[in-house]
Order: sequence, then C-alpha cells, then structure tokens
Amino acid sequence: MGIDQIMLKLIDDRPMVEALMERCIDYTTAYATALADAGANMLSGGDSPAGLVGPRLYADVVMPYEQQLIARIKQQVSIPISLHVCGDATAILEGMAQSGADVLEIDHQVDMQTASRAVGPDIALWGNLDPVGILAQGTPAMVRDATTKLLRLVQQVGHRRFVLSSGCTLAVETPSENIFSMLQAAEEFAEPNGL
Repeated sequence: MGIDQIMLKLIDDRPMVEALMERCIDYTTAYATALADAGANMLSGGDSPAGLVGPRLYADVVMPYEQQLIARIKQQVSIPISLHVCGDATAILEGMAQSGADVLEIDHQVDMQTASRAVGPDIALWGNLDPVGILAQGTPAMVRDATTKLLRLVQQVGHRRFVLSSGCTLAVETPSENIFSMLQAAEEFAEPNGL
C-alpha cells in the first residue's frame, strides 16, 4: 500500500487495516516457521512504521497485532524473536516490551538508559550505535569511543541482557575497519569487567 496510504487508512478505514494485518499475521507466521525450519537461530521482525503512529494508535492498533503475531510464531517455533521499530520509539517502549518479543532492537535515536528502565530486566536489548553517523561515516576512533560509552552506560544501568549492535541496518558503505573497531572495543571492555 505504501506508507502514506496505510497511515491514512489507519484513521479513515481501520477495518481495512485490521483485515490487512490479519492477513499479514498469516503470511508472516508461515515465513517465520519456514525460516526456523531452515535452521534460523533467531527471528527478527522489523515494524518500521510503528514508531510513526504515536503511542495511542500503537497501543490500540499495532501492539495487539504484534502480540498476536509473536504468540502465533511462538506456538510454532522455540527460538528467540526480536522486534525492531525504526527511529525514536521512546514513546512506545513499554508497549514494545508487552509484545511478547524476547529481544527489542533499539534504534540509535532512543536513549539506551531510558530503554533499559522502560522494558525491565527480562527483555534483551539490542543496539544501538548510530549506523550512519558513527559506523558508516565515523572514524575507527569515533566508533571505539561510542562503543565504550554505550557499554559503560548499559553496565551502569545494570541491564544484563544486552547485544551490542548498530541501531538499525548497516549502510553498504560502512568501512570494515569501523566494524572491527566496534568489536575490538567490546572485547577490551568485556575483559576487565568480567563480561
């Protein structure tokens, strides 16, 4: 439908959107099951538009379908499920935590300290280095500093279930030396901190 049309229909024709979401649950469950059967160790679902609808529409319309989808997938497979919402999802973090996902992939625009407090200790957080400004366009030194700062913040908050990653998809032009710098900084941080 395209983002513009679905956003308009969300207000003007909610029954159509709900029917579409029901169909999407069927297709996505089948796809997720096929991925698990093929050997996937984890399933990651991106709900990019969810961050654009605001907390009320997220709670009323989006979250119930995310919950249904994740519950149906969990009836079929026993591997972790991750949910990613692009952009600043701060206003819907608590709802994302109620989705049933085992992991929330947090974009770089969300403060990780806020995310840690909003979702609680049982849900793993994944992220959230800036994929463009730091990882693609930064220097290895900038990546090292940002990585160390993020790891220190997560440690201070005490969120033990954390996966260091970019906040969103890596840009094609991301230099490999920046990825190596991120990994090296993580290793150097982990050793003295017993991680």
